Amino acid sequence: MNIILFFSVFLLIGLVTLVGHFVPIANALPTSQITQVENTIFLGNKVMNKSQINEVSNSTILKQLGLYPVYQQLNNTIASLMAIAENPLNGFISFDNFPLVDLTNEMKMRYHGIPSDQEIEKRDLAKDVLANNKALLDISLLLPNGDRYLAEPYYPYQTNGSVFNFAHRDHFKGVMETNKPYLSGVLEAVTTDERIAILASPIYSDLENQKSMVGIQILTLNFSYFNNLLQSAILREGLNNTLSNDTMVIVDSNGTKIAGSFSSSNDNKTEFVDLQSYKNAKDGKSGSLVENINGRSMTISFAPVDIAQTKWILLSISPNY
Repeated sequence: MNIILFFSVFLLIGLVTLVGHFVPIANALPTSQITQVENTIFLGNKVMNKSQINEVSNSTILKQLGLYPVYQQLNNTIASLMAIAENPLNGFISFDNFPLVDLTNEMKMRYHGIPSDQEIEKRDLAKDVLANNKALLDISLLLPNGDRYLAEPYYPYQTNGSVFNFAHRDHFKGVMETNKPYLSGVLEAVTTDERIAILASPIYSDLENQKSMVGIQILTLNFSYFNNLLQSAILREGLNNTLSNDTMVIVDSNGTKIAGSFSSSNDNKTEFVDLQSYKNAKDGKSGSLVENINGRSMTISFAPVDIAQTKWILLSISPNY
């Protein structure tokens, strides 16, 4: 009798435990969905608190969110850009005698830098880097006082515009203060009026030991490249080469759009900075939330992407019909 009673109590406790652990989760979300709520991540039929999140690799979360392929492409592009930033002109040339040409006031006024027939070796290296990195529009070299020394392509990025000193720019100040690569916010190019961002980095005469800063390398990012990257990702998600109904955007840490899968994607800064998904990604979290945009229910998957001293935010927005 005592044995029967013991097993009855044991089974009852086990049943209560099972119900308490699994019923709420099963009712909460489908097994394929990943959702982030406060400090909890729901992955399939598992629940993890903040201390357990690190046990799940970032790639697993990104795959569940459907962001992995485009995130990998974006991350690889950024890794290539950072390699160039940390090794000016890909490290193929020494800057121990930089600058070779004395930049005169006449040159600054007439050419906005040194003439196109001077420093040919550095110009050719810049052209090679640009030819192999479609995410870049131009490469410029600045002197420590902010004066432009040279830019490639020479036209229009050196010849156009009347500005030849950039010491007032945040990216210039950021490099001078940190001695590290620094990414600007969204800017308007002074030479072409394009929307751009600048990845600036120090040039050392002794690169190996990072001693004696002699200038600053400027990498101008090509937003059209990032638009195309997102558009290709959306096309892959569609059927029979048709576009999916999702929208993807890359947003900077100020909430300004860098790129979108559609040219008509809303550029409204307020729309992004007010989203909880954007705020979570800015805090370094990846996940998915249901939020309202312009009165419509949307499922938003989000992930942060590190670049230089800051983050870009990748958002995938799907309408809930």
